[in-house]
Amino acid sequence: MIFEVLPYTYIVTNNITGEYYYGSRYRNKEPAIKDLGIKYKTSSKEIKKQIKEFGLESFTFTVLFEGIHDVDSYYWYEQLLIREHIKDPKCLNQQYLDPDINSKKWSMAGVAHSAATKAKQSKPKSEEHRKKLKESNQAKAQDPNYIAKLRKPKIASHGANVSAALKGVPKTKEHCKSMSDVRKGKKTGPCTDSRRSAIQESLRGKRTLEGKPTDPLGKTYEELHGVEKALELKKLRSAHMRKIRATDTEITCPHCGQISKSKANMKRWHFNNCKKRK
Repeated sequence: MIFEVLPYTYIVTNNITGEYYYGSRYRNKEPAIKDLGIKYKTSSKEIKKQIKEFGLESFTFTVLFEGIHDVDSYYWYEQLLIREHIKDPKCLNQQYLDPDINSKKWSMAGVAHSAATKAKQSKPKSEEHRKKLKESNQAKAQDPNYIAKLRKPKIASHGANVSAALKGVPKTKEHCKSMSDVRKGKKTGPCTDSRRSAIQESLRGKRTLEGKPTDPLGKTYEELHGVEKALELKKLRSAHMRKIRATDTEITCPHCGQISKSKANMKRWHFNNCKKRK
């Protein structure tokens, strides 16, 4: 007779003590009748410990249910059996996943730790213990032998060398030529009047003033403050931006020597595409 290889739910019973354990298995390569108790004993550490003490012949391995691949019926059947018998002193299962609380397979969310598990958890450190740890770490940080083992600081030129190596992605001559051909005859620089007008129209109705929630939304400076006040505010904003740009440090292209105060534009557009870059 040929048996199909299916995941299954099982129970292992100690015939001497009467204790038992519910489990399930889905990675079996043999049918349950040829797997349980022969190639696979159980996943319970307590049962494995008892097998060494009483011998394998003192245990009964019983297949309770065989499921279907890609369906978790075998797993939930195991959990339901544990829920029904977990209060029995002879049941060795310590916890289960209640499908009424959490229906995610293998998840332990909402599962309370057993008394045995809580006993194994480390206790909070006392104030005295924390103080000793702090003093120990402080002493270690001042130890000359420990300091000698720490990584040495990089030389001053190391950062510059790394920065230069990471600026841009090397391009082949063919790539550079193709980019140059695409740009030939095209105007570069500030936006055209039509482009600027299109941007303004797309932003119109999206400007608001922060800190004044009572102001109507979708208003321009002119609509909110009048033409004269709006012109004054724009001049103040322009003056503020000129002051910021005046204090910005200049950045120089390491390939062609071009100088600019716009670090963002230089890094994004120029360094990587400089025609004198080797």
